[in-house]
Amino acid sequence: MSRIFNIVSELTGQRNSIVIPRPLLRFFSLKGEQQAAQLAMVLGQLIYWSGKSKLADGWFYKEHAKLGEELELSARQVQRIVEKLELHMPGVLTTGTHQLPSGKTVKHYHLDGEALIGLIFPEQKTIDKPDENPPTLPVGNSEDGNPGIPKMELGDSEVGIPYLYAVNYIQRDDLTIISKYSSQRFSQANEATKAKADKFISHHPDAVIFTPAGKAWGTFEDVKAAVWMYEKILTLDASAKTPNWPEWANTIRLMRQQDGLTHREICEAFRWANTHEFWQSNILSPAKLRVKWGALKIQRTNQIGKQHREELDWDSTDWADGLGGLI
Repeated sequence: MSRIFNIVSELTGQRNSIVIPRPLLRFFSLKGEQQAAQLAMVLGQLIYWSGKSKLADGWFYKEHAKLGEELELSARQVQRIVEKLELHMPGVLTTGTHQLPSGKTVKHYHLDGEALIGLIFPEQKTIDKPDENPPTLPVGNSEDGNPGIPKMELGDSEVGIPYLYAVNYIQRDDLTIISKYSSQRFSQANEATKAKADKFISHHPDAVIFTPAGKAWGTFEDVKAAVWMYEKILTLDASAKTPNWPEWANTIRLMRQQDGLTHREICEAFRWANTHEFWQSNILSPAKLRVKWGALKIQRTNQIGKQHREELDWDSTDWADGLGGLI
């Protein structure tokens, strides 16, 4: 852990005080975040508890309710703020779930100190090792990290309303979970457009992504599953076209709400199709997966029968391959 991160850790977060570190507040304010104070406050507290972790790998757990008590926030508010932090800081904050011996499931966190300092204090990235140039983080699945992926389509919106919302208005796609698949920035929208977005989100509080007219939308988990699917496709075709993220997330949402499926069932079926000789070139989107669900289900069942119906380990999460705490 870097010297700067240790210092910041000592200055942020308290047991009996609510601390809003100025560098964190400045970082989110410069991004135009309306919830800059809450984001800085929660992140500061997570940094504080990260410094108290006794685990060698740096992971620590903290319930949303407990964190909320420390910051005078509800568990739901903490959950939404943490989701926004993940969107703003991919590669810095990682979350997951862990089951305690008592059977209780708790939220686990991990902070990459060096990556955090690189974001908050970009001019001091190499302060501990001035002779070294930080390596360029790889993007995508290619060995050299060169994504080779085209810019994302913005749809038919004349004012450039962003696809990602995440509680408050987000104007830059480089702060989102799908940033590594797009180099195009969203344009500034007018007040009328913002008001329309606010109205939509007031009726769909779980939506973090949607089209201008609101016909297609999805939750944070839907977006995460969509990104996971796309990364599976990239393992077969590195030049695969960037998805229409709202449509992908919307289809996954409909599969949950209308078809009664879980994220696990959806992703598990997609993974099976992705490795099947025939289906891997025919199931290249959530929409296609939904259309062919019946045929896939029958074929998967028959294959399992031919393989002597090997018992599935439902407690295993190996099938997820990077979905983290989604399921």
